[in-house]
Amino acid sequence: IIISNSFWTNRHRLAPIGLGNNWERYARAAARIAVETRNDTNLEAFVAGGIAAPCVEVALPRAGQNPSSDVESLGATSVRKMFSEVASVLADEGADFILPEYIGHIEDAVAAVEGASEAGLPVLLGMRHVTTNGNLQYGESFEELGAALSGLGVAGVMLMCSEPEEVSGSLPNLRNAFDGPIGAYSQIGYRPIAPLGGEESKNPLPPGENSPVRLAEFASDWLAMGAQIVGGCCATTPAHIKAMSKLLD
Repeated sequence: IIISNSFWTNRHRLAPIGLGNNWERYARAAARIAVETRNDTNLEAFVAGGIAAPCVEVALPRAGQNPSSDVESLGATSVRKMFSEVASVLADEGADFILPEYIGHIEDAVAAVEGASEAGLPVLLGMRHVTTNGNLQYGESFEELGAALSGLGVAGVMLMCSEPEEVSGSLPNLRNAFDGPIGAYSQIGYRPIAPLGGEESKNPLPPGENSPVRLAEFASDWLAMGAQIVGGCCATTPAHIKAMSKLLD
């Protein structure tokens, strides 16, 4: 699976730097590049049209913060519209399915799936920053997530942008709460990035000890827990993906 580089090619994230009206241009380019890459390298691969949550107020609970959901900040209609319009563009450029990802709150997940589904393609969902004690980022349970997604036709749910240990702590609860395909693509650190305002992040999280071999060991555990899809998020490299792919040979 190749995820298009359209993580934040939406009007809400581009507006603060004056590029909100150019979101479609960037989303189309991201999908087109992903499809061309797939066609040039592996015709059996799938292209996921990735769409991250707008994250109007994003923070980590470990810092003692509990930000409002995007639905609270923008309204459910606005969130659904954002996912719908980006999904339509990604589908038009040839994505095989839509991946609303980096979702933290359950009500945001519901709005994201509802909006993304309007493109007419299968929808998989990526939930971010799960915890070692088996809950979602802000303390909501996977049982609550499963109940909220019931009847929405979600093709699969994955845990993403979480540390490997956090995925291992939460994946069994996801398996118990959701009957469809599940998976995980963890992060192993954060490279320096430029947040809104243009100043480079001063506190990147280095990849640390998560070598390709070690991440593949985690992935082996996830497959044993019932995952059908494994992969990598922030700071993972082609070497990490190659090591995990050998588990499926």
